[in-house]
Amino acid sequence: KQWYQRRVAITAGIEKLREQLKSVSGDLVASQDEKNALQRKLDEIDGKSERLNGKYEKDLQEIRAQLIKANKEAESQKKDSKRSKDQLLDVKATLAETQDKIGKLAEDKKSL
Repeated sequence: KQWYQRRVAITAGIEKLREQLKSVSGDLVASQDEKNALQRKLDEIDGKSERLNGKYEKDLQEIRAQLIKANKEAESQKKDSKRSKDQLLDVKATLAETQDKIGKLAEDKKSL
């Protein structure tokens, strides 16, 4: 009789362990599913991040190109301004010389 009671107790213990194992297995499957879902979300975020990084890199390259172009244009305008200033100074000098010559001619004409 004791042997039978032990057997029943052992069988009940084994059955309880089986139920716990099923519960743990279910939790493990749920945890694995959750991990897979999180991994998919992470992969999506990584993909979006790569696309955005690519877009931002392209935008940055375009801005750099525009900046280089603007700097070249500013340098060209600076040279044009210097050239114009030099030409204006030449014209002023020529005008002064011409005025001096006209003044001398007028004086020569008065003295005649």
